[in-house]
Order: sequence, then structure tokens, then C-alpha cells
Amino acid sequence: MQPTIGLEIHVQLKTKTKMFCRCTLAPDGATPNAYTCPICWGYPGTLPFPNCEAIKMTVMLGTYLQGTIASHTKFDRKHYFYPDLPKGYQISQYNQPLVEGGSVPVLIEGHVRSFELERIHLEEDAGKLVHSQGGTIVDLNRAGIPLVEIVTKPVFHSPLEARAFLQGLRLIVRRLGISDADMEKGHLRCDANISVSGSDEHGVPVEIKNINSFAFVESALSYEIERQSKLVQAGKAIVKETRGFDEHKNITVSQRTKESAPDYRYFSEPDIPPFDAREFIEEKVKIALPTDEFTALKKDFPQCSSEELELLVNRSSSSKNDWVAVFRAASKRARAEGVLAWMLHRGIGVSLESATLAAFVEGVERLGISTREAQEIIAKIHSGEKVETLLGKHASELVSEDDLERGVRSVIQKNPQAWADLKAGKVRAQGYLIGQLSRTQKGKIDPRRVSEIIGILLKEE
Repeated sequence: MQPTIGLEIHVQLKTKTKMFCRCTLAPDGATPNAYTCPICWGYPGTLPFPNCEAIKMTVMLGTYLQGTIASHTKFDRKHYFYPDLPKGYQISQYNQPLVEGGSVPVLIEGHVRSFELERIHLEEDAGKLVHSQGGTIVDLNRAGIPLVEIVTKPVFHSPLEARAFLQGLRLIVRRLGISDADMEKGHLRCDANISVSGSDEHGVPVEIKNINSFAFVESALSYEIERQSKLVQAGKAIVKETRGFDEHKNITVSQRTKESAPDYRYFSEPDIPPFDAREFIEEKVKIALPTDEFTALKKDFPQCSSEELELLVNRSSSSKNDWVAVFRAASKRARAEGVLAWMLHRGIGVSLESATLAAFVEGVERLGISTREAQEIIAKIHSGEKVETLLGKHASELVSEDDLERGVRSVIQKNPQAWADLKAGKVRAQGYLIGQLSRTQKGKIDPRRVSEIIGILLKEE
């Protein structure tokens, strides 16, 4: 079965005021309806006036993604009736968007791929319904917030591709400074249109609405591909509908039949005249994309695996913290492979500043500290203790160089068979000898230095 996926992504723009009025954007936890005005409420006789900063941000994004900026664009009324939309319509864009075309380069499994866009347009958000035991209230603090909608062509064929695209897009809008793009706060929301077909032709598209995390996007699409595939294989019809994702059950559920453009009764917004969006083009902003970062990292750190560097870039894309910057700074003082291992696989991530991380990795490797002991040191660092103090204490407890060499020779004498096995090329025997040495010493030993001493003694034989 061949899945075909298209995405519609809504990104809340980082403006000071709403899209068609001068209400400021409500902070998290604000009193319901405290950031509203007659325009937000859709009172008769009120006139919307566009937020030029939002238009500039949308044009900036479109220019960066190499889309065509419209010489003639307009706003339209999109009609639907819902309690959180008091006007009975949303001001959006239909057939003349601000931006047409463009593409987003994305890093997937060590390769850079470019995914084509259909359009980028600008619209206002609706309010929201707040449900409680006492009933349901309408909160219009969100009503009128500027949203840029990025519509892709149906170019994705797996949930992995869709997730990677979203991660790459989020990093772009963050680095352009046009949105915080926090999915947890609803700043970035995704609708997915997916069809499954047993032939080269596209099947019946099903929409999944308002997916609010990267993991949920992948899970929802995976479930929907399986659901539709079973229907096609059983010879049953797929209904064109809108579905939601239940993250608790990890399934999609039917919500309503899918609307089409005629259902929304689009017509041009009479209170806002058409305009030339090219007037809002400013000098192109240069930012580092994930694809650029990956290429640069491969060049600067050839000793690190492509898979780990890609994972590092993707972690940076899906986090507020810049994992790449932390890695680069720490790798100036410590071995890059070690820094990468501790960041990606041993739980440190970006919880330590780069200087502390570098000192920790360098000290752990220099002193031969075991993973268990290193984890204890990390916990103490998080509790406020200095990394230098902790490493210094560990170093003071190490067996001296002379005692270490005497101990190695003594262990070899007491374990002639293990020594013979090691000389015969049985590498496991070395671990056995180091284990025996560890039991006989009162202080801590440096396994790396023990290995060096054993290597010297092997050459002497």
C-alpha cells in the first residue's frame, strides 16, 4: 500500500498585536476574554485593519523558502458557524495567497531532501471553548491572533518524512524570529491529509486535525495508514472525513465529514482592499538550517558517525536549546566522540553548560571513571557541586602509579592462565585481570592506565 500525505501547518506569529485589531496577545493563563475588543467579538459596524508586521513576517518566510511573492493578493471570508467564531466567518486567504510555491530542505537519515510547498497564506485564529463541570465557556483571547498557514504538496510517503519536515520547519521559523513555535502551547499545529492506495493513483483523502506534537504526528499517521490499508485490502470504501487523534488510545477517531471549499462560501473580504505583497519584501535573512548544520558538522567532525550527528541536529531542531552549539563549544576542550556520547546516549543532553560538560567528559576519560561513578558525579553537579571539586576528589582517591604497576604484575603472577590466554589473543582475559586487580586495591584504579601497563608488559614478553 502506498500512503500519500500532505500537511497543513499553522504557526502563530510573534507579533505584539492581533491580526486585524490592536489588542495585545494574551499571556499564558490570562483571564478569559480579557484581551478582546469589539473587532474580536465581531460587532456589527467594526472594521478590520491588517497587521503589517504579520504580513512582513509571512513574506520573509516565503522569500526564505524561495516561494513566489504575490503581486496581487487579498483576504477572504471563510464561513463556518461555531461558538468560538462570533462573526460567523474567519478572515483568511483563498485563491490569491501571499506566497505560492517554495520548498523546505529537510535532513532525513543522513540525506538532505527538499519537500515542495503549495502555498503560504495568512489568517486569523478563532477563539477556544473551555469545558468544565459547570459547563462550557467561550474564551476569545485567541480570536484574531495572526497565523501563517504553510500548505505542502502531497509529497510525503511515510510518517518519518512528515515528522522530519515539521522539525525542520519549526527550526526555520524560530531562527527567523517570527514564532516561538511551541507545540505544547498551540503555537504550532498540524493537520494531515492522508490517503492510501493499492495503485499509483491517490486514494480518498482523510484529514487528521490539530496534532500537537512530533511524536503524535508520527503515531497518528502510522495508525491511519494501517487503518486505511486494512479497509482497502478488504475492499471497503474509505470515507472522506475529518478525524482527531486520541493520544491516550493512540488511535484516530471520526469527527465529521470533510468540508470542501464551496461549504465555506468564500468571498473577498470587502473591508480590506487587495495589495501588492512585494512591497513587504525586505533583505533576505541568512540563517543556518538543519541541513546546513549537518553538512558543517560532518566536515568539522569527520571522526563522529553521520547517524549521531544527524540525531544531534534533530534534537536541536525539536528543542528550545541549541544542542549543536553546546556540542561545538564542549568539543573544543574535550574529545568530540565522548561529548556526543554523553549528550545523546547517557542522559546529559543540554542540562550542563558547555564548559562544565567539557570538563566533565575530559575528566571522566582522563581518570578512567566508570559510567556508574560518572552518573553519580552528574547528579552531584546538578545538585550544585563544582565539577572540578568532584573530579579532584576522585583523582586523590586513585592508586598511585607505582602501586598500580606493582598491582598489575602481582595479578599477572597469581593468574597465569588468564595471562596466557591474553598473550594468545583472547581479549576477554584482559577484563578478567582488571577485575581481579580492582578487588585487591584499596583505592580506585584507572582502567585505561591499567590497559596501557598491560600493553607494555605484553610487548616485554
